[in-house]
Order: sequence, then C-alpha cells, then structure tokens
Amino acid sequence: MKKLSVAEYRKIIPILESNTRTTTFAYAVCDQMVDGEVFANEKLTAGLIRTVNGIYYLFGHTDDQNYNEDLLMYLKMAIEKTEKRFTLFASSEEWEMMIEGCFSNVLRNMPRMKFQREIFEERTQDANKNTYAVKRIDKSDIERSSEFTEEYYKGYWGSKETFLNSGFGFCIEQDGIIVAECVSIFSGNGYAEIDIATHEAYQGKGLAQAVATRFVEHCMQNDITPCWDCYVDNIPSQKLASKLSFHNPIEYRLFVSKKTGE
Repeated sequence: MKKLSVAEYRKIIPILESNTRTTTFAYAVCDQMVDGEVFANEKLTAGLIRTVNGIYYLFGHTDDQNYNEDLLMYLKMAIEKTEKRFTLFASSEEWEMMIEGCFSNVLRNMPRMKFQREIFEERTQDANKNTYAVKRIDKSDIERSSEFTEEYYKGYWGSKETFLNSGFGFCIEQDGIIVAECVSIFSGNGYAEIDIATHEAYQGKGLAQAVATRFVEHCMQNDITPCWDCYVDNIPSQKLASKLSFHNPIEYRLFVSKKTGE
C-alpha cells in the first residue's frame, strides 16, 4: 500500500468514474479542493482516499490479498488512534462485507441512500408559489448562520474562504435570521454534494425546497451534477429528494466509529 503523490491522483480518476457509488469527497481530494491523502496498491486497481477530518473512501477491486492485509492493518490503526471522527464509505458490497467481518466490534454500519440527478425538469411554477428571496451565501451569511457556521466550513473545506472560492450555497433570510440553507458540503470532478438545513422554527414552510431548487438550478447552469445522500430512515429527506427529481437511489452502508459516534 503506497501513498500517491499529487501528480498521480489523476491516474485513479478513471476507476473512480467507473463506479456510481464514488463519493464526491473522493473527487474533492483528487481535485485538491480539500486536504487529504490517496493510497493505492502497486497496480492502482484498489485504493483508499481520506480527508484530513477523518472521512475515508475504499475503492477498486478486492482481489489483491497483500494490499488488503496492509489496508486492514492501516484501518485498524486509524480506528484505534482517532479521538474524533472515523467515517468509512466503500465502493462495493464486497468491501462492505470485508469491513463488517473485520471491524464489527468497533464500527457501526448505517444504511444510506445515494441519489444523483442528471436532468433538470422544469419546476419553476412550483418554486414561484413562494415569495422567498433566495440569495447566494456570502461571508456575512456564514458569520450569522447557526447551522453552517465557520467551524462547519473549516471542518469540511479547510476554511470558509476556500468554500467561498471553490464551493457554493444559497440561503433564505427572514427577520434578520438565516432560516434555510443549501450548500455544497463537497465539490469535485463536476459533482456537488448537497447539505441542507432549515431553522427549527421555520420548518414545514417549503423553505428547504426553495433553497435546494436554487442549488440545483445553479448546478445545471454550470454543468455540475448535484448529489443527494441521506439515511434510509430519513423519510422527509427522501420526499424532498423526490420533489427535486432525484430518483433511483443506490443503497449502501456507511461505517462509523462506535467510540466517537461519527
């Protein structure tokens, strides 16, 4: 198992693009949008991508036994050492079964669904029913947000400045409060993964749909594919995804540390 140089990252893009499960943060690391590392076997047929804040993506084939042994030892050490986050995504059921078999005592698996959206269907008549002013998120919005705070952007993007330069998001403000937001938690290789939040006191008013619609419109105008992920038991999120024309979800298992809970 070797650590790839930044110049070698592009060599694994084809294997990432060949799998619909590939996470947006994996592309974000390869595009150097976020800090992280890429490891692979000698043939570059399997590998591991990690972000600095403890999110991992296992990709490629499972048939290289020498690599698998190194990989499992690396993951064992990473799980034991972490005091913060350890979150693991895998590109196939084979990897999931291997992880489950080796780490079920220290990792909890959580069923999730991944949606992608290729075509933007006209929904403007729905969006126009509300009178919400949706605006692009700027520095002052981040400073006033109670959900997507400066700490949030520091965790996922390294800094709010990096997000403002390389990511994007939209919000609705009412009564001087940021009441709904939809942002790219990760962005890379033409994909943008959605993160969305509505202020508790303003839920049930269609605000989430309004900001998410604007987010998707921005993606379509800029040849970006928006991605939507949620837990299998998050029915409201799935309903909103359906309203926004996200269909045909892929189910997968996310592994999180039992020690830290994430």
